[in-house]
Amino acid sequence: MRRLGNLFDSRRIRALRSRGFDRPQCVLFLTHKWTPEIAARHARLSSDLHGFADVFILHDSACRDIPRGIENAFAFNARMLERSLGYSSFTRGCIVPGSGHFPLLWFARRHACQHYWQIEYDVEFTGDWRTLLGAFEHSPADLVTAHIRRLSDTADWVYWPTFHQPAGKAVPEENLTRAFLPIFRLSAAGVSAVHEFHATGYRGHAEMLVPTCLSLRGLRIEDLNVANRFYAGSEQDPVFDLEQLSTLRWRPAVEMASEFYRSENLIYHPVK
Repeated sequence: MRRLGNLFDSRRIRALRSRGFDRPQCVLFLTHKWTPEIAARHARLSSDLHGFADVFILHDSACRDIPRGIENAFAFNARMLERSLGYSSFTRGCIVPGSGHFPLLWFARRHACQHYWQIEYDVEFTGDWRTLLGAFEHSPADLVTAHIRRLSDTADWVYWPTFHQPAGKAVPEENLTRAFLPIFRLSAAGVSAVHEFHATGYRGHAEMLVPTCLSLRGLRIEDLNVANRFYAGSEQDPVFDLEQLSTLRWRPAVEMASEFYRSENLIYHPVK
């Protein structure tokens, strides 16, 4: 059995398996394409986390550039995910936009972990990836993510109206929560809650549906910056003030060669 770090000794792994878990955590590298830059990003992620967490590639089956036989690679398409999970994606037949968590939900039905990290192909971290993941090794949070906001904070957010609630099962406004999910960690309990939420008939953009579900169920949500300053800036949408514009954002794309993007141990997105 491969050793998974100082804390994950054989006794702890046996205890995990007695509770139905295959491993403490895994990392899902999500992509729809494969270039030398993306391959290098994945290789560094795997190297940094060797002996700490297993890294898997989840890729759209339309991506033909991933070398055959590459280790721990799983292909999917939106229709297959919908059939397997038993409910439709936000945009029906496509996971972008709004259903980027579906590959994780699908993977989790086949691989039992305590926690699942999902990292999109255009996310970069300027330190050792083990520094980032290790900071949350003992965190009991069910969702670790970024830019957590309540409805009262950002009432004009474009995706609030996408939330469909089954008749008689309206979510109280104080539980309506959004976050930014290019990189996040979800617990096994969180996976189960989100799956049940979908199966019950709730639909909507993942960046609202996932944190709202966990908030409603009383599960713990934690910002990536709780453990350390892992992303800078408060605004994920374009703003003129670069000090407010987050390194982890929707757009514009990040130019890593710029002087502005040389801080250590910070997450950057989208790095194209």
